[in-house]
Amino acid sequence: MADEEQTPQATGGSKMQPIIVGGVVVVIAAIAALLLFNYWIRPLLADTEEETETAPPETIVGAVPYTFEDGYVSVVMQDPDLPASMLAYRVGFLCANQETYDMVDAYKALFIQMLKDLHSYKRREELNDEYVEEGIRAEALVKANELLKQLKGDSEVDLRVLRVMHEHFCIQDQL
Repeated sequence: MADEEQTPQATGGSKMQPIIVGGVVVVIAAIAALLLFNYWIRPLLADTEEETETAPPETIVGAVPYTFEDGYVSVVMQDPDLPASMLAYRVGFLCANQETYDMVDAYKALFIQMLKDLHSYKRREELNDEYVEEGIRAEALVKANELLKQLKGDSEVDLRVLRVMHEHFCIQDQL
């Protein structure tokens, strides 16, 4: 009889055993995840943040701003029956020095044409994207420096554009 009384208690205790084992497994997995994050993932994230923070900023002491006149281009509309919208823009360069400013001013027509080509043939839906303006500026910076490199020839003068800025970038829809 004594054996029969102990058997129900033993089976009752065995019902709690999987719950306890499951809880221990969850706690061990959580501790392992925290250790993995703290000692492996966090240092990787910290390295990428340090690289972006320690990159030296572009020196703008002695830089000279150059502003182009307003430019206007037609926007490609999705429905050809709609009147075309206009994109109005004004671009400014931050030239590294006075020599760069003088070169941009001397060959202003080439730079204006390059900027017009970059702003042209954009779809109306595409211009609603906030990154389009940023992409145009980035591409204008690369193309302006390439053009200056071609114009410089064998000269040892450092001709380059440090930044390209939009003073305004506005879509004018026709009614």
